Amino acid sequence: MKNVWLLIKGIFMGIANIVPGLSGGTIAVSLGIYDDIIYSITKLKSELKRSLRFFIPLLLGLLIGVAFFSRAITYLFDFYPLQTASAFTGLILGGFPILWKEFQTSLYLKEKKASYWHWGIFLVMFALITWMSVAEVSSASSYELSLELPTLFGLFFIGIIASASMVIPGISGSLVMLILGWYQAFLSMINGFIDALRAADINELLIYGTYCAFFGVGMLLGIGVISKIIDLLFKKFPSYTYAGIFGLVLASPIAIFADLSIKSAGINFSTVLFSVLFAVVCFGLTYLLGKKSN
Repeated sequence: MKNVWLLIKGIFMGIANIVPGLSGGTIAVSLGIYDDIIYSITKLKSELKRSLRFFIPLLLGLLIGVAFFSRAITYLFDFYPLQTASAFTGLILGGFPILWKEFQTSLYLKEKKASYWHWGIFLVMFALITWMSVAEVSSASSYELSLELPTLFGLFFIGIIASASMVIPGISGSLVMLILGWYQAFLSMINGFIDALRAADINELLIYGTYCAFFGVGMLLGIGVISKIIDLLFKKFPSYTYAGIFGLVLASPIAIFADLSIKSAGINFSTVLFSVLFAVVCFGLTYLLGKKSN
């Protein structure tokens, strides 16, 4: 049963990684598995079996989330933007009570109280994500896929950015890709590989498989390096690290809503009502899943 829950949580993380403004790391925090992810990555060599038992269902769910929901998420944001954004906001905020409790515990263990430094770190991280949310995206710098070396190394670099969205809560890899002009190329890579797989087209599979390979190597490298840094921060400065995560997580809803294009004609009482309802339901879902993990 534990593996089933990990699979479901992996699906949520996968969906989050393809939504501009949302981070898979944020969802991991909300679902109460963030510490387990960092621990399993850093202990991959010394505790291989334990780490693999944790990662296999989680990564399978993540791949399912990316592969099967890349088009669905685009559709939902195009036709039901307010309801979809509200649902994701509920998913994010549902983990806040548990995160707050962990922050309080970290203060208690160090015999400290919240200080101006905690507030300062919180505000800096909050401002960073807010700035990224409203940063102007240049459509003129949009990249296209090709088998040329600059493009392949670009995908490698984008893979590192995508890994940051999984390991660092609040940092949206999709949003950064959008700002840098790589988001459409990323979606083309995912959708192209899936289409080639369905059609059993060997030539297309080789082409899109090459794209995915460069992206995947960058992602693995980024996860390994960044998780080591996060693990060190949790060991040396736990309460300050949680303060930074607060800022990253609480600014994520701003990032989601900042990217929306909602037509005023599409907003009515029922739309708002269902949006609030979705937010409450998703808040409760994340809270229960996170509490179960915790």
